[in-house]
Amino acid sequence: LVSSALGVKPSGCSVDFPSSDFWKRAQAESESLFVSSSTAQELKQQLQEEVSRHRSGFLRLGHYFELLLGYWLKNSSRFQMLADHHAVYDPNDGRTIGEADWIVQAFTAAKTQHWEAALKFYLARHDTTDFNGFVGPEPAGDDTLFRKLNHMINQQLQLPLERFEPLERVCCLKGRLFLPWSAGTPIWRTIQEYAALDPGGVPLAALGIGSQTPVAPWVSECDWLSFQDAVFEQAQCKGFLKGNERLATCVLPKSHWMAALRSSDTGPFVHTPVEIAEQMHRAAGRPLMVALCRLPKSDNLQGLAFDNPVTEWMRCFLVPNGHPRLA
Repeated sequence: LVSSALGVKPSGCSVDFPSSDFWKRAQAESESLFVSSSTAQELKQQLQEEVSRHRSGFLRLGHYFELLLGYWLKNSSRFQMLADHHAVYDPNDGRTIGEADWIVQAFTAAKTQHWEAALKFYLARHDTTDFNGFVGPEPAGDDTLFRKLNHMINQQLQLPLERFEPLERVCCLKGRLFLPWSAGTPIWRTIQEYAALDPGGVPLAALGIGSQTPVAPWVSECDWLSFQDAVFEQAQCKGFLKGNERLATCVLPKSHWMAALRSSDTGPFVHTPVEIAEQMHRAAGRPLMVALCRLPKSDNLQGLAFDNPVTEWMRCFLVPNGHPRLA
């Protein structure tokens, strides 16, 4: 989410953030890794085993993300896994004081690294000027981008790991930032478009938020219809929609918050305006993650199976009016 942590200074050792080039190379490597059906099957089996250990029968999104990243680190040709979720104990009384996500030997950098990772989604307040103005989607609580970064940098990445020293500390904070959209303003889909079309908006560059950071709008419930009309108009102008296609609104369960929708995903995801209003009511003040996708025109809007290729145009958070942390 960030290329540096301006305003969050490490209290101990310095901390590095993987660059966008690093993640581009990682994506290419992970795609080649899963060409093998046996590799994909091995990961699927590990995920099923992890699910079976939970009474709820499902994994929290953050835990799912950690499993995927850990699997990549273990199988990457660029790393050797030295310790996986390494417990750290107080040398005086033996009590557990923390746990390091991963200790790896990075061959390309010829360094031993301590990795801490998290997957987060933050919504920026209209008047934000620092990381405290990026808040979690829950209407209650105190989760902010500043608090998360500060915890990762000044607590998790400062655990005493003398056995592995000297160490390079790596902060891996992935996810997406959601920036405010108001009726009457242009639609943007990238951080570059946002900076150009809304110059008075959130000062992302000054905060150390890189140009490759994934961003999306958050939209108040009262602006939802205007937003849909503006997105549809832009999609038509840019040639995204053909004559036999429509822009469908898909409310996403948490299991689909990480990646764009694909034709292999199972639904139903497509929702009518009435269904969205009902979901907003059931969400009890929580925002809905919504994807706007290209689909064939159909009279049957409910439970539409993705039998044809699906292309996600953009996504957003639909926020109830008067959200206490965004008002």
